[in-house]
Amino acid sequence: MYLKIIRLPRGPTLTFKIHNFALARDVVSSLKRQIVIEEAFKHSPLIVLNSFSGEGLHLKLMASMFQNMFPTINLTNVDLNSIRRCVLLSYNPSTKLIDFRHYNIKVAPVGVSKGVKKVVQGKIPNLAKCEDISEFFSKTAVMSESEAEEDPVNHVTIDQKMISRGNVENNKSSIRLSELGPRLTLQLIKIEDGLLDGEVLYHDLIHKTEEEKLEIQKKRESKKKLKEKRRKVQEDNTKAKELRKEEHKVKSLKGMRKVTESEVQMKKLSKEANIEVPVPDDDDKEYYREEVGEDPDEDLFSSKTNRKRLWKPQEENNQNSKKPRFFRKKNV
Repeated sequence: MYLKIIRLPRGPTLTFKIHNFALARDVVSSLKRQIVIEEAFKHSPLIVLNSFSGEGLHLKLMASMFQNMFPTINLTNVDLNSIRRCVLLSYNPSTKLIDFRHYNIKVAPVGVSKGVKKVVQGKIPNLAKCEDISEFFSKTAVMSESEAEEDPVNHVTIDQKMISRGNVENNKSSIRLSELGPRLTLQLIKIEDGLLDGEVLYHDLIHKTEEEKLEIQKKRESKKKLKEKRRKVQEDNTKAKELRKEEHKVKSLKGMRKVTESEVQMKKLSKEANIEVPVPDDDDKEYYREEVGEDPDEDLFSSKTNRKRLWKPQEENNQNSKKPRFFRKKNV
């Protein structure tokens, strides 16, 4: 399985091989405490890159591509309440593998007992086994194993007011991560200059000499020239076709106008004179001379006499339609 990351509209294109992966639902179901908050997905995550500062242009290009996948964060004006998720990308230079992880960020106060946390967070404490509320705080003053083993590296000083209760401004709080998934283990295979088709800038498996690179470049340039030539020919053909269509349209409109004008004139004449107007046939001999360029034989049009078609105007009150019809009775 392969994963392609492309920057639109001109590239580059990065091709990764997927060695291992795990779906988000499988990752969340494997945890004891499943913490999935819908409000965390309303803001973009914080991206953290590890070991991408080595030698090689492919590492710098990978780092810039991963950074540009997410919106940039201005550290001077950032709101800490909007940073609820984290994306970690760690590169191993010995194996050339990239580990992708996705976490949910939770900020908890430090040096506060469980009883105080419950009261601060608005939870109702269970005082059934206590005679006084002071006993509740004194019993729960002992820290749990997870809190005792917490690394002090995770402790930070918050400079802003947090929405979560218990985190006071300018006091220490601990950052806790819970994995959301998915998990991916990737390996960079190829970097192309264009959009899925271009000069290969880096290849992990195939290494070519400079002569082979020059030959590939020449072939690519010749292909581009051929493509441009064909495109120009196609554009010229489409333009010529459109011009022919327009000319044919103009000619057909002119012919239709001539026919309609002649018919109108003939109808007017017939109505005014109320006589039969002869409409002569087309002269076949003249038509033959124009098309063939020679005089026709005498026997060719001898059978056709000089007949004339008579065009009769249709009478408004047709008397034949008013004539009664008689039927004979059959003897049964």
